[in-house]
This record gives sequence, C-alpha cells and structure tokens, in this order.
Amino acid sequence: MKKICYGSFLLFFLTSCQTSKEIIPLPKIVLQETPSELELLVDEIRETYKIPCLAAAIIRSDSIEEITVSGYRNILTKEKAKEVDKFHLGSNTKAFTSILAALLIKQNKLRWSTKLLDIFPEFKSNSRAVYQSITLQDLLSHQARIQPFTDGLEFKMLPKFEGNPQEQRKAFSFWLVQQKPMEIDSTCSYTYSNAGYTIAAAMLENVTGQSWEELVKINICVPLGISCNFGWPENIEGHIRPIEWAYNEGRELIPLPIDLDYKLDSLIVPSGDLTLSLKDYARFVQEQLKGFRGQSVLELNYEDYEKLHFGINDYALGWGNKKEEYISFHDGSAGTFYSHTSIHKNHDLAITILANAGNAETVKGVYVLKDVLNERLGI
Repeated sequence: MKKICYGSFLLFFLTSCQTSKEIIPLPKIVLQETPSELELLVDEIRETYKIPCLAAAIIRSDSIEEITVSGYRNILTKEKAKEVDKFHLGSNTKAFTSILAALLIKQNKLRWSTKLLDIFPEFKSNSRAVYQSITLQDLLSHQARIQPFTDGLEFKMLPKFEGNPQEQRKAFSFWLVQQKPMEIDSTCSYTYSNAGYTIAAAMLENVTGQSWEELVKINICVPLGISCNFGWPENIEGHIRPIEWAYNEGRELIPLPIDLDYKLDSLIVPSGDLTLSLKDYARFVQEQLKGFRGQSVLELNYEDYEKLHFGINDYALGWGNKKEEYISFHDGSAGTFYSHTSIHKNHDLAITILANAGNAETVKGVYVLKDVLNERLGI
C-alpha cells in the first residue's frame, strides 16, 4: 500500500470510483433525498461528531446541485450559521495558486519549465546546488525539496523580513534556497512544502509586478464572480473560530476570543490562507468540472485542467490524485477550520465539505459524510 503523505495544512485520504481513462457521458446521478433530507443527513453527522457547523455542496459542471449549511457559528451561543458565512480553506488555497500560474502561462508571462533562477538570477550565488534548476512546476508539485513550513514552530527560526508582502515573500524565497533540502522519502513521490508555494507565488509576483492577492482577485475571483478574502473570517463576517481545547479530564470545543490574533504567517499566505463562503468556493470547484468539458470561464482549455489535476501521479499542481481512477482531491486545515474537496472527473461530479472546527472528531465526521454521499451518489 502506498504511503499517505501528510502536512499540517493537508491530509490526504484516498477515494475510489470505477476506473476509466476518458470522459464518459453519464446519466445524471441524483441523490435520493430531497434537499431537506440532505440537511437532516448533514445535521445528524454534525451532531454525532459534535461539529459546530458542517456544510456540504454537491457540484456538477452545469449546476451547484445541492448546498447545505448546518449548525452554529458559535458553539456556546448557538448563533445559527448562514449560507453566506465564510470558511477558511487552508491548503485548498493551493489550487488557486496553481490555476493562477496556468493563467499567467496563457498570458505568456512564464512557462511551467521556467526556472526559479530565470526569474531571480540574483539568487544564484547564494543558492544551494540542489535548487539551481528547480522550476515553477517543481515548486507547485512539491518536487523541489524546499523545507516544508507545515509547523508554526518553523517560523520562529526565521529572520525578520522587511517590506510589503511581495518584498517579504521574495526575501523569504532567497532565505529558503540557502537552506538544506528536505530528505527524500522513498515511500512518497513528493516532498510536501507550503514554502514551495511561497516561492512559486514570488515568481508570479515578479513577472507581473502585482501581489499574489491582487492576482487572485483579478484573474480568478472577478471572472468567476466570487468574493475572496485572505486570512481568518472575522466574527462580523461569520464564524467565531473554534479550536480543540483541553478542559478538565475531557476535551471540548470552545470559541476562540474575538480579539485573539490567530493567523497564518503572512509569508505562507499563497499556500493556505483563503477564506470563502461555501457557495463561492463551490463555484471555483465547478470551474474545474467545466474545464474538463472545455467550458472554462477562465479561458483555460481541457489540456490545462488535465495537467493541473493529473499531470503528475499522486500530486499534480494544487491537487492530489488517483490518476488511474481520475479522481482529484485536496484537504486543508490550519487548526480551526477543515475543508475537503474531491472531484470525480468521469462522473462530472464534485463534493465539497467545510467545517468551522479542525479537531480529530471533526475530520472523522467530514469523512463519514463524504463516504455516505459517495455511496448515495453511486460513485
């Protein structure tokens, strides 16, 4: 059995469906439940696993078929969650960075084969030999062996980087290529790195003169008609952020204080710091299905989406995959939210599940819901 690779902002769990090597026009597979019955299913799993809020979407290329948000913004006050509430995506942000790279390649700004040192030749004299030939594709597919930065403790050893976010990301990239590479694990085909996505983002920023945040909004969010936020949802926008917390002899979820400065380091934003409502994120996921059918709103073609999802076995560009079954997937969490998406290309179907907690019981509940939906959808 192949080893499953882990990172703090990513947990892979493999799924399965009927094997097929090409897109097959299938009759629509619909849930037997009415939308209200789907709400009951989500709510039952939410209560069983003590998740404050659990949300799910069933997505096809021509529609967001069903969408449900169940539970509470705040587990103590029982303030009801709403469909407009926003969830932190964690490492599901990586798909945005990768698709942004594909769009800039279409604009002839750079290529998948563009080397880091092509963009930053000034790095060469200080860069370790192992990094001299790494490319944009290597960075986005976790093949560059850049140190991971999946643990908050790693940031404590960093020097202070001055300037705006773009300047800080460039300086961080320069620092990274002076560090020793990650060891290769013979049981895993890639070396997962959040920091590798920072370097890729710095390359995109350098060739455009715009920040990653600006590029995501202009090139992805505006064309798709979705609202992207960066960092954790504020209380006024949605959830009070719950985390797992030790209490007496047991464990329970409590809301984080509104004024708690809980955030990802700004250096790592392009790898895991987007916040969207379920409806808006479902629209981004739907774009992947549209792309597989040559209907991309972002004007990428079928080959572009094939490369993003399946161009490299196990982990392509922002998406993990089971290529032999044409399933792509990604999970994300930075501790206080959890997100899962799986895309079944040949069934023209995707499932997205979001939760406003990130503890072990929440993850179990997310995967129970995924498995039940897979069964009822016939995949």
